[in-house]
Amino acid sequence: FSAEAPARGAAVFSPAAAASSSMLLRPGLVRAVRSRMVRALHIGAPAGARRPCHAARIAARRAAGAVSPPACSPLMGLCLRYRHYFVHVGNVIVMVAINQSDMLSLRAMSIVATSFGIAYNLLQPVPLVAPAAWGLVFISIHAYNIVSLLRERQHISMCPHEEQVYELTFMSSGITPRQFRDILANANARWRDFSKGEWLCQKGDPVREVAFVREGKVRIFGPSGDVLRDVEPGRGAWLSDFYDPKLRTEEELAKAQERVSCMSAQCVAPVCRVLTLSTRDLHQHFMANPRLEVGAARVEIDDLWGKVSSLRSSQKTTAYRQMLIVATGDGVLCPSEREALDAWRERHKIPEKEHDRILTGLGWSAEDYKLGKQRTGETK
Repeated sequence: FSAEAPARGAAVFSPAAAASSSMLLRPGLVRAVRSRMVRALHIGAPAGARRPCHAARIAARRAAGAVSPPACSPLMGLCLRYRHYFVHVGNVIVMVAINQSDMLSLRAMSIVATSFGIAYNLLQPVPLVAPAAWGLVFISIHAYNIVSLLRERQHISMCPHEEQVYELTFMSSGITPRQFRDILANANARWRDFSKGEWLCQKGDPVREVAFVREGKVRIFGPSGDVLRDVEPGRGAWLSDFYDPKLRTEEELAKAQERVSCMSAQCVAPVCRVLTLSTRDLHQHFMANPRLEVGAARVEIDDLWGKVSSLRSSQKTTAYRQMLIVATGDGVLCPSEREALDAWRERHKIPEKEHDRILTGLGWSAEDYKLGKQRTGETK
């Protein structure tokens, strides 16, 4: 095989002649002739030229008709034809997903977008296996988190007192019913009842549990024994700190167990019902579930705000009581003093029930207050 002109009488091998006579040859001989043609082309190529890669040789053989493209279904052919649109559709879905506020929708859309990316990588002339494999890893992570979210959102049946506590303090902080049940299960929850006059805790007791008042009224006394406030179900009903973000290690938790209470709590209602949680177990559960720490911090902030509001209200009540003591100390209440007291009570929104309770404690009745004179027992 030579590119130079042959001598007279010499046999000449022409590719065109071989192709035209291939119809008369056997199939095996046709393949042998074509193989020799390819080798002849490589032999006649310049010395510095590189041998075509495998993909280029396959493309050249397909163009020559030696290799036919693999047969595929109409759907696969359509995907191959429009494979370049897969990457655009996937990126559009990603843009929509990152603007979702719901985590479940975001992860579901991410799975769809990643699926389009995998299809785009595998439909290339040379399939990109490594990016497609990483896409499967991302889909597995999203699927695991979707299962966790669905588990947290599934319907949970709770008893009446659990539902009451959840609605009062946990629901507004973003904690799901499933997470609430997990907190009760892992924090050694106990439902306790106290009768009137019984002490929930006293000054000097170790702080091992945190209690939430769900029914009744609990009176808090300061270190000197003075009344600080009355605690009722609602905001600010935790008798101590629900969550301390500074407790991050086992050593810090052990030190916290050594703390003692500087206040006392007494039941002043006929019956006081509280929920108690182990402080150590509660913080260990939060450390093992970082997603719960945000909700726990919200519970603590909401409780602190309720305590501040309650303290401000009790301070107003205490000030009003002191004003009544001064005004009624001599047993006579003049009209000007009564008008000033009424104006102060209305301005600071002191309930009428609280006003009557303070008067009863001072030995006055509502009628005495209106008459402006304290009557004796015989007159009453």
